[in-house]
Amino acid sequence: MDYSIVKRNILGPLSGELYVSLFFFSGLAVILMLYVFAQQKRDKNSPNTPVHFSWKFMLWDNAKKLVVTIILLFLIFRFSSEAFNREPSMWFAVGVGVLISMGVTWAIQYFLSKATFFQMDREKWMAGVVEKAKAELYNQQGG
Repeated sequence: MDYSIVKRNILGPLSGELYVSLFFFSGLAVILMLYVFAQQKRDKNSPNTPVHFSWKFMLWDNAKKLVVTIILLFLIFRFSSEAFNREPSMWFAVGVGVLISMGVTWAIQYFLSKATFFQMDREKWMAGVVEKAKAELYNQQGG
């Protein structure tokens, strides 16, 4: 098996060094945007967040968003060179980092607002589950 072909198919026409550079600059933009959003949206009175700003908490709290962002960045960098027939620049990486960070945040907020599962009355739902279990148990006992 010729691994150079696999590498070329995965990385496309870009070098590994260029990917590292693109991820560095887009990563700086993503972290900067996370910091800006954290300063605007952080509820200091919430028991789930620290009173003083913490980089560790911010990165850990946004871990899933960061994983999705890294995947999207790779896909954009991989296919943008073929779509535009030129190497992406570092300015492109910064812009993509900012836009992807804002886009992922917007998409998460949009889907959470549309998802009825996250807004349901869990106590009412749990009471229904308990009632069904009681009814099944009563029927199994021959009642």
